[in-house]
Amino acid sequence: MQAFIRVDDHPFHVITDGAGFFRIHDVPPGEYALDAWHEKLGTNRQTVRIQAGETSTIDLEFSEGDQ
Repeated sequence: MQAFIRVDDHPFHVITDGAGFFRIHDVPPGEYALDAWHEKLGTNRQTVRIQAGETSTIDLEFSEGDQ
């Protein structure tokens, strides 16, 4: 059995669904560093700019070389 715990100082967290999709609601406008973490492939970080009143879409890819 394994468990992973992450503690952040903000409420913007999500786990992907079975197809790998996710949605984070009510993120204030601004520029953010988005960290996507996989237990075997490590962290994929992207900068995301959120505009007021718009939906932002990003694509993340992991490969075994990303660790």
